[in-house]
Amino acid sequence: REVPDCVLNFMGTRQETWEGTASRLMEDAGIENFKTNAFGKHLAQQAGFLRSRGIEYSRKHSNQGTILGLAVIE
Repeated sequence: REVPDCVLNFMGTRQETWEGTASRLMEDAGIENFKTNAFGKHLAQQAGFLRSRGIEYSRKHSNQGTILGLAVIE
């Protein structure tokens, strides 16, 4: 659960929605020791866990690549 814990810690300091690429999230959250594609896949697999902890995960595809979204939910 290393990745979800890092994401929970990162989002715990935010009130607004975060959007960006997987590599940008890794940079912003200080996550190391993961390949970007493996990180994105693992994060998608942990979406239910994140939701149970109050973080909504989303993913959309654009002409700029895959954009991830994280939002604090009540």
